[in-house]
Amino acid sequence: MSVTGTHHVAITVYDLERSAGFYTDLLGLAYDHTTVFNDAQVFRVFGLVGVRVRCVHLLAGRSGRIDLYHFDSGGRNPVAYDFDRIGLQHLAFQVNDLDARAARLESEGVEILGDPSHMPGGSRSIFLRDPDGNIIQLVETPFFSAPLGTILQPIRRFFGRTHRQGNRALVGPSVTKGAEN
Repeated sequence: MSVTGTHHVAITVYDLERSAGFYTDLLGLAYDHTTVFNDAQVFRVFGLVGVRVRCVHLLAGRSGRIDLYHFDSGGRNPVAYDFDRIGLQHLAFQVNDLDARAARLESEGVEILGDPSHMPGGSRSIFLRDPDGNIIQLVETPFFSAPLGTILQPIRRFFGRTHRQGNRALVGPSVTKGAEN
């Protein structure tokens, strides 16, 4: 058994509408759908009684999903997360327009944590807080600035199709079953 990818990241939020607006309007994630759990589902999934649970499902690119959960128990207080907190430290999104996005977020009053910083390999990033204090990182990587198909097209032409062997993805000529390497 092996992990084949990340299915989703779930974030508990204090105000579901405010947070959904932040992630869609300011960060650019796409709204997918909303789930409202009934009492039996809340107990079966979360082991809670007397709590109303709603979840907004958002799409981040082609393969990422962010689920925003709101637990309404009548008086729950938000908690601000710090970089050194045990548990989720931060959530990172790949972007191709870091400066423009940072300027827009700042103009909307989003708390930016420092200036854009350079990372190994030529990437740049900034950290910010979402409306509930969760730390978000936006990363601009030169390699990912171009559409993926544009980058992969010459590689696929040169090597042939992509296939898997064990847990490593290999790019190379097609291998037919029983052929010797």
